[in-house]
Amino acid sequence: MAPDPRSRRGRSRFVRRRQGRARRCLGASVRRSAGDRAIGRGAGRRRPARRRARPSDLWPGLRPDSRRGPGSARQRGATSRWPARAWPARRARLRDAPRLRAPALPRPRADALHGPVPDLLSDHPARGIALEWQNHLARDRRRSPHTVRAYAATAHRLIDFLAEHLGGPVDGAALGRLQPADLRAFLAKRRGDGLGNASAARELSAVRNLLGFAAGGQGGDTSIPRLKGPKIPRNVPRPVSPQEAVALAEEVGEDATAEWIAARDFAILLLLYGSGLRVGEALGLTGAALPLGETLSVTGKRAKTRVVPLLPQVRQAIETYVDLSPWGAARSEPLFRGARGGPLNGEMVRRVVRRARVRLGLSHRTTPHALRHSFATHLLGRGADLRSLQELLGHASLSSTQIYTAVDMAHLLDVYRNAHPRA
Repeated sequence: MAPDPRSRRGRSRFVRRRQGRARRCLGASVRRSAGDRAIGRGAGRRRPARRRARPSDLWPGLRPDSRRGPGSARQRGATSRWPARAWPARRARLRDAPRLRAPALPRPRADALHGPVPDLLSDHPARGIALEWQNHLARDRRRSPHTVRAYAATAHRLIDFLAEHLGGPVDGAALGRLQPADLRAFLAKRRGDGLGNASAARELSAVRNLLGFAAGGQGGDTSIPRLKGPKIPRNVPRPVSPQEAVALAEEVGEDATAEWIAARDFAILLLLYGSGLRVGEALGLTGAALPLGETLSVTGKRAKTRVVPLLPQVRQAIETYVDLSPWGAARSEPLFRGARGGPLNGEMVRRVVRRARVRLGLSHRTTPHALRHSFATHLLGRGADLRSLQELLGHASLSSTQIYTAVDMAHLLDVYRNAHPRA
């Protein structure tokens, strides 16, 4: 046992060395390491006394906390002068911004350091063109709200990029002078953000549409830079068998908290598979569809209305749900209600399908939209022609319906044998 050769403050004490960082002192006081001091820093420290209640300097309207005591007479008198009000709610953060309204958001003020704050709609004249184009898509082209929102976001991203890329304000003339190299630079920047082929193709489609609208509004040449988009592999739909579709519809009611909720989920899935509806189309039905007949009128994309057949099994499932539902079925109210009586959200349908497919051991591709693919594939395999199938599905182009021919190879072989002269 030898004294520690290192210099220590105060009186010298013998320290016995051990392996690692463990040390034991033979005297009363030991010089501890920085880590040991940090660990035991607050152990012997005296707690601060309670602060007296007083009005807040930052929030003048706040009342003092009564749990801290009444305070002095001067503080009690100051407290009585402030109006009593509730404690303020938590300030909204960025993740809560989509739930807030734009007029309610506080606008930043100009200061001497940063200067005036530019208006997001007037910093570049092209913002106005993008706003007119957004209204044109929603009003004239009747695009879905999701498409309008995605295309408008692409337009503003392009304007922000061009402001830095061109080094000046972006207006209609600047949009008309764009070259293919400028669009390649924009796509390269978006690819750097992690964009895939499908998203890059959608960005390019939105940019072309915007440039065509801007060129037409300026009265100039409507030609846009020619640029080849990325290749997108065409995925073949993965349908489920009729037995799996029926088993899935019967399984979704296992997690239901009420009998009418189980009947609702069963009716929705049978409607998706029996009539080939989208989830949004099924949830968009109102009480005006009652009483049900052999057909059903639905409103699809671009506010287009089509008539689909309604099988007896599907009609009976919907009528059973209506009889059990505690909310009724008014003509102007949604047909399928949530647990609290509001409109049913599509995410709730997808959630119950995910739970049911796990219990049944089905593929992760078994989704509510896969039931629509199964409807089209099974009809095509039983002899339905493409034109009739296009009307049932509500496709605007026949090429969207032709993808189902790749699923059923037996149908293609039958058409080949019947049509080819040397088959």
